[in-house]
Amino acid sequence: MPGVDRSGKATHHLLLYLGGADGKILPSAKVGFQITAPDGSIQKTLTMEMQGGYGADVTMAIAGVYRVRMKAEIGAVVLADEFTYDLK
Repeated sequence: MPGVDRSGKATHHLLLYLGGADGKILPSAKVGFQITAPDGSIQKTLTMEMQGGYGADVTMAIAGVYRVRMKAEIGAVVLADEFTYDLK
């Protein structure tokens, strides 16, 4: 199942909610995360739908700044965003 870590190495769970300007949850989407670790390694994962959100188990095991990119495909519309997270 996409987004589920069966290796036992996951340290975090990312969850993304997609909402329109009116605040309503958007219809089903295909959502993925790309995480760049402080050492430059890249982890990619698709998500699973979770009660209006999209979640995935990820590994963020070393201290430092992570860059998390998100991409959502809703029909022909593609949304993308990113943020950084400083793991201490």
